Order: sequence, then structure tokens, then C-alpha cells
Amino acid sequence: MKIKKLLLTVFILTLAADAFSQSFRINKAKFVNITKDVDFSSSVKMNINDALVIFIPEERPYMNGIELKITIPEEIAITRNSCQLELYDSVKPAPSSDQIDYSGIKIFQCVMPSKFTWIVQIPFTADTKKLKTNQYTTKIDSIPNLKNNYLFIRMNQLLPKTDESLVNAEFTITVSPVFSNNGSLSLNILADGQKTDRCSVLIDDLPCSIENCMNGITLSSGLHTVAVISEKYRTEVRTVRIEQARLTNLTIILKSIEPTLIISAPNNVSVFIDGSQCNSTGKEFFITEGEHNLKFKIGNYELIRTINAMKGKTYKIDVTFDVQIIEQ
Repeated sequence: MKIKKLLLTVFILTLAADAFSQSFRINKAKFVNITKDVDFSSSVKMNINDALVIFIPEERPYMNGIELKITIPEEIAITRNSCQLELYDSVKPAPSSDQIDYSGIKIFQCVMPSKFTWIVQIPFTADTKKLKTNQYTTKIDSIPNLKNNYLFIRMNQLLPKTDESLVNAEFTITVSPVFSNNGSLSLNILADGQKTDRCSVLIDDLPCSIENCMNGITLSSGLHTVAVISEKYRTEVRTVRIEQARLTNLTIILKSIEPTLIISAPNNVSVFIDGSQCNSTGKEFFITEGEHNLKFKIGNYELIRTINAMKGKTYKIDVTFDVQIIEQ
């Protein structure tokens, strides 16, 4: 008896689910494959009773929805209630170019307006601040089921009899993804030639965990300031531009906190540091912390300077010899 009740319950639930699903036939299907490119758009031409299948990427972290810009032919625009746009979920079988009979759950329908251009926006999430309904745009309130990574849109004929001019009239539909105004930043922090997490990161003066920064942190598009702070290395500050719906990689190489010196001098100048000749002119090298005596010699002419080197500082010295000509 219990088994019969269970079977009856399953049967009733199945009937309830099927009650929302309807069978329909299309003339033919057109296909568009959306990419994650911000500038992507693709146009197709359709007739009454055609379907548009839009394939979307499986991973779409910045994609808020899809926008359809529909150019309505004059024959349809002036004939009231001749056609409507419909959006379906749970479409069976899987769409293909040789399939015309389908079933699915209709989650949206709207009669074609009496205008020549109509924009329809299909949101992917409930948080769709960039999608707004106005006199030119219709935002669909239902969130489609994207489990199979495609949308199924049908141009359904409403009039029982349609003359040939309506049947042959062509819609042009331009499909574009709608992205949030965000991108992401992935930091690669190196110290002594190896990745390190022994530091602190500030993005726009706000703390950010090393793990999030390395895996990719979401930021608004535009310029951001990144600071990497460590007790053993110098503080490094960078300005980075985040592009909409793109991943930006930034590598920061941490330098030792020891002071460094860069000396630029002509080839015929001899350089001495604390009495020892220096052969590292033209490139950066480490020096010890504290006071150092520098001597620059060209021929019989000598120039002596003193620097007091501090941790985390780089000192640059440009050696020039000037000749002054005075007319008396």
C-alpha cells in the first residue's frame, strides 16, 4: 500500500513538472557562441518561428547578462500582435541545426513592440544594477537556468494566418555580453628570486590578504595603488590599471633593505670608495650602512665627497667635470 502511495506521489509530481513544459516546433535554429571578450558582438538574421540559441562560457566571472539589440522589420512593426519573443528553460532535446521539435518551460514572453529597434536584456544573476528597463530597453525579470550554458529564444508567430510578407520579413539580432565594471589583479611577489608571502599588501591603502592577491582579487576598473611592505625588504609601491572583465598580472620584486649605490662617471674617471678602487660604475651595488668616503680622480685632479648610507635607501652619484670660459 505504501509503495502504491509512493508511486502515485511520484506520478503526480511528474505531471506537475510536465504541466509547466510545452512542446513547440520551430522553422530553424540560429546559433551564437559568446566569448569572454569585452568587445564581443555577433549579429544573426531570423524570421518568424525561428529560434536563437546563445551559447555562453562555462566560466563567466564578470558577465552579468546578455543584451539583444533587435532590428524589427517594418512589416512586423506595423502589424500589431503578429509576433512575440519567448525565452525558454529546460529545453529538450539539446539544440541542434537539424532539430525542429522541442519542449521547454517558458519563463518570459513579450509581444514585439511597434518600433524598429528594441533592446532586450537577459540577466544572469539577481544583482544586475547595470541592467535597467526604460522606454528603449526591456529587462527580463526572470533569471534563466544556465546549467547547460545556453539560452533558447524563440520568435513565435501569434496570428493564426500570416501573409507571405510577414513570414519572409527578417529580424536582425545583435548579441552582446553585459559585463560588470570590474576586473581582477593577480600579484606575483618575488624575494631573492623566489615567491614569498612574508610581507603585507595594501591596495588603495586597504589591507589585502596575500592569498587573495596571488589568486586574483576583484577590483573596479581603473587605476589602483599597490604597496608591498616587509621588515626585511624595501617597501615597493606600484600603480596598476585594471581593465574591465580582464585579469591583470603584476610581478613585484622585493629588494634588500641594505643601502645601494649607483655611480655614473666618464670612462677616464677613477672611483675610490673608502680607499679601495670601485669597478662597479654604471650599475647598482650594495654598500654597508654608515659613513663612506668617495674619491673621484681624473689625471691630477681629485674630488672627494662623503655619504652617510641608511637602510632602505638608494644613492645615485653623477660625476661631471665642467669647463668654464671667462672672457676678460
